[in-house]
Amino acid sequence: MALCLCLYAVDQVVHYARFADLQYWARQIEKDRPLELSALDRLVSETYDRGIEQECQSAFVKPFLTVLLAGLDARNPNSEYEKWFEALGQTEQFLRHTLSCLPTDGNLWVRYAMVRQASAEQSDEIHRLVGLSQRYSPAEENAITARYFLYNRLTNMTLEKISIEVRKDAEILCSPSAAFLRVKIPAPKPQLAKMIAAISPTCSISGQSTGDAARVDDKKISLSPFKSSISK
Repeated sequence: MALCLCLYAVDQVVHYARFADLQYWARQIEKDRPLELSALDRLVSETYDRGIEQECQSAFVKPFLTVLLAGLDARNPNSEYEKWFEALGQTEQFLRHTLSCLPTDGNLWVRYAMVRQASAEQSDEIHRLVGLSQRYSPAEENAITARYFLYNRLTNMTLEKISIEVRKDAEILCSPSAAFLRVKIPAPKPQLAKMIAAISPTCSISGQSTGDAARVDDKKISLSPFKSSISK
């Protein structure tokens, strides 16, 4: 038994040493100290070379998702669509791997929903993924915030499809205990604002102006304030 524990400890030390750079730079990204796109691309390539696809520990796969999402968000789909689309596919593939490792992480499920929505919004699929996110993380701040950002970019048809899920999150967001959160997130776009008003007429979400919310890039996945929710 002692030998097994010793071997496991050695293996963990080797793993942490292998991905030390990854973990360091993921923490920097979470602290709003972004890397240049070229540095992100290099870090992604090096991490794949070190066998990240064979890992399943959250200590390694979540920081890598932070880096992948930062790289994806750093690309402009309007001016470099092919590279953005390639990064989107790469991120989606690794999210599927991470979900196979951590299937009860509701924050990962909503992040996957955001990636799928950025690719091609399908109401039934979004409904299923948001439902999984709520099942596993019904009241976690980062997951709720991520779902709100997702709701704020969905078509009216999809919003109607997931109206029950929207209601559950709106009831939490509009509760007295979530006042601190309401001032940090963008104002809802018209259809979402209408739904929230019907649920809680006195609820005010005003962290940013409606104009700022309208200018939010609907293709971005790791928008503040939930960048750090992946690797924690």
